[in-house]
Amino acid sequence: SGFDPSGPSSVASALSVLALVVAVHETGHFSVARALGVRVSAFALGFGPALYSKTDEKTGVEFTIGAIPLGGYVSFPDDEVEEEEKEKEREQAAAAAGKEYKRKERPNAGEGAASSARRKISPDDPDLLKNRPLLQRAAVISAGVAFNLAAAAAVLLVQASTVGIAALEPSPGAAIPKVSAGSVAALAGVRPGDVLLAIDGKALPFGGGGGGAVDAAVARIRDSPGEELTLRLSRERGPGDGEAASSSPSSSSFSSPSPSSSSGADSSGSSSSRASRPQLSGYVDTTDIESDPRRRTLDLRVVPAPYPGDNPNTPTGREGRIGVQLATPGRVRHVAASTPGAAVSLASREYGRLAGAVLKGLGALFSDPGRAGSAVAGPVAI
Repeated sequence: SGFDPSGPSSVASALSVLALVVAVHETGHFSVARALGVRVSAFALGFGPALYSKTDEKTGVEFTIGAIPLGGYVSFPDDEVEEEEKEKEREQAAAAAGKEYKRKERPNAGEGAASSARRKISPDDPDLLKNRPLLQRAAVISAGVAFNLAAAAAVLLVQASTVGIAALEPSPGAAIPKVSAGSVAALAGVRPGDVLLAIDGKALPFGGGGGGAVDAAVARIRDSPGEELTLRLSRERGPGDGEAASSSPSSSSFSSPSPSSSSGADSSGSSSSRASRPQLSGYVDTTDIESDPRRRTLDLRVVPAPYPGDNPNTPTGREGRIGVQLATPGRVRHVAASTPGAAVSLASREYGRLAGAVLKGLGALFSDPGRAGSAVAGPVAI
């Protein structure tokens, strides 16, 4: 039929997570406000047509669940009370002048129990948010973020205790999941699924992360515009090499975590263990490239093309590119804790890593806005 269910399912997953994040966030504001005795006029999850709506006669809080679960809010009566007082002042001024005054119609301001209750609230009511001490107001305002942070910690703790936290097991080289058509690399014979092991006879550093194989390869190519480089690659054998073709290890490197769909026979004739290894977005399984009989090593010569723009950070003032995408090499495995203490420790480390990544990304918006800005997107794009 041409219908790909992975698209809708990924969108549904993203929307579900977004809805959960919003629900937790707004629940934080509402819960802390009510715990402190602050007046709340409405608590809504979602927007659009109301699937459920009920007003608590005792507190005057209107609870609503909208048909589109992509938003939410907690409303406080402060602004409504202030506007009501202004309306009374206008009405009194008009009466003193012998004029007729017609009240402004406010959206959703019916004459129900909640609306009537709000009209009776005094601007000096100590339970209004604006009349509470500074620390209490700060607690209510920051409660949404605090609940999100706590929820993230709880999710990681459950993950560490059950399915485990994903960890990268580094391996040699820098994987090449994508080669641009017509690029220098494509013309030289580089193929998607190759793994770059060395440049000009110098092996790339082991592992990923800062200063790893990917960074080293990028730096060497970037600093060599117009210079011939010899790339040592590892490639899976195909029909032309006298062996049956098998899927590239990058076949699922840019999909959601799931077992690879590729299959093949290992040297003993049994089903390959690599076929069932979990993959993680942005990573390519290259842990066995040096001993895998289904792979061969070859050398290709390329001359990085000078990029049109100047780069003062390179030795020549220009920047070389060959048209490949590089990925962090390694195998993703899930580490699960066997004791509560180990689960807390594992979840804490992952929490710190994620928090650091978020802060680094936010910092990049200020340190390198041009580059980081292109990665910023709204909920629809996400």
